Amino acid sequence: MVADRALTEGQEADDPYVAAGGAWAMVQALRDAGRWDEAVALATDATRALEPHLDRAPADWRGLWGALHAEVAYVHARRGRHGQAWQAWERADRVARGLGSDYRHVQTSFSTAVMGAHAATLGVELRRSGEALRAAESFDAKTIPSLARRSRHLIEVARAHFQREERHAVWVLLDRAERTASETIKYNGFAREMLLSLAAQPPAGMRVDVRDLCQRVGLPA
Repeated sequence: MVADRALTEGQEADDPYVAAGGAWAMVQALRDAGRWDEAVALATDATRALEPHLDRAPADWRGLWGALHAEVAYVHARRGRHGQAWQAWERADRVARGLGSDYRHVQTSFSTAVMGAHAATLGVELRRSGEALRAAESFDAKTIPSLARRSRHLIEVARAHFQREERHAVWVLLDRAERTASETIKYNGFAREMLLSLAAQPPAGMRVDVRDLCQRVGLPA
């Protein structure tokens, strides 16, 4: 509802930038609801509305354009479309590199560092955990300025290890994610599912550690 209201207000104001910011949030909601075609169509419409203004607009317009393409990459990865996912990621990555290593779009956290995090998530969504871990190792997560976004990235790396049944590594990363931004992990469904799995079958010698982390996140253990 919040994403829809932001999108509607931007459209009613005839402001392509505000409308695109609402679309960015709505694309994520549509993706998580499994409405993939709608998500891609909405993001595509938003990028097209921004494009006539990019040559003379502030850098944030290009940042939001890139962030929308990163979300399209997620959608394609979620539905298992490897080629389309990486094609959209590459478009976004070119924009991030063009904006420079010091640039960050505040709303979306779009930046060169976050494009590394996006690459890790694509590997996870495509069930290619090795690719995900190589992407995660290619940059320092501490370069992500937003603590919430950094915590989310750590959860995504934990997902890659979870796919490989590397349960000790999963706990280490989830613990680090909680210490980085506790609110992020509390409301992340993937993290909660992994923690419940760890609680049911803790890594050797780590039952107390798992229980402690579950309690900090607010899960029964």
